[in-house]
Amino acid sequence: MAASYSDIFVVPLADGRQQYFAIDGEFQIWSRWKETNDPNSGWTDLTPFQMPPLGGVTRICGAQLPDGRVQLFTIDLDGATWSCWKTGDANSGWTNWSQF
Repeated sequence: MAASYSDIFVVPLADGRQQYFAIDGEFQIWSRWKETNDPNSGWTDLTPFQMPPLGGVTRICGAQLPDGRVQLFTIDLDGATWSCWKTGDANSGWTNWSQF
């Protein structure tokens, strides 16, 4: 049986690729991204994304910052808002989640 996802969105990375985020039925974040910035390139496998400290989330969204990095926002199961962002270019890691 295929998993169901909610709050699906795609955000552009600084190098022109796209990154996909979604929440599954167990309130976990999943992500995948385009392998290259060629529109015809494939997508990476869907993988779990780091979670805020308290676990499950109900909503997620994000946008590009003026310098091209991506910032994410999420709401956890207790209603708290959390944020994390890319530490550098499109291939860099993400900061830890911090309460917003």
